[in-house]
Amino acid sequence: MYIKKDGKVLWFLNSKAEKNFKLRRKPRNVTWTGEARAAKTVVKTAAQKDDKGDDKKAPTPTKKAEGKPSRTSKKKGDKK
Repeated sequence: MYIKKDGKVLWFLNSKAEKNFKLRRKPRNVTWTGEARAAKTVVKTAAQKDDKGDDKKAPTPTKKAEGKPSRTSKKKGDKK
């Protein structure tokens, strides 16, 4: 139970929820809450709608790796 300054009484299901409220954590940012799950599904459905119309867009160019070559490119028989 938590009593606000204005006199409202808040009842929590468990101490985990009460502690998160006191730490001022937003329910939509905490993954185990129902609000976060609902927000995640909204984002997924919006992304799926956007993917349907992206067929006409050109692929993004990839950057070439600059700098030293990786060690895995050398073979055992090669000497330099």
